[in-house]
Amino acid sequence: MATPTDQIAALMKRRNLSAADLARLTGLSAASISRILSGVQRPKRSTLGKIAEALDSTADALDPPPTPSEQNLSHATRRALDCFAAVLRLDRDSALVARMLAEALATRGRPVAFARAEEPVGPVGPVGSVGR
Repeated sequence: MATPTDQIAALMKRRNLSAADLARLTGLSAASISRILSGVQRPKRSTLGKIAEALDSTADALDPPPTPSEQNLSHATRRALDCFAAVLRLDRDSALVARMLAEALATRGRPVAFARAEEPVGPVGPVGSVGR
């Protein structure tokens, strides 16, 4: 699933907009846009609305409402998983560590089997899904 950051970046690329252009169109600071695009800051719904309007999109298209299972996650857990998603964009070893931590959070401390570094890696880390 694409994150709001991924969606925003894709729409910016499609429209050939820089971060400075998006900041100007939205009235947000260049620093805020930079933090959002780097995954450091998750935009509030009102901020997503401004960005969506500037990109001829909707806030729901950039960040769909949570599914029922996602609604059960605490804000802190969602924030941690968002941070781990940003780390997954890093090198393979960092992604493995992030995935292990995300699985531990998602399973709320229940034992899970972790993949070894030499196991095949899928698009977001070792083959398998979080919380299995």
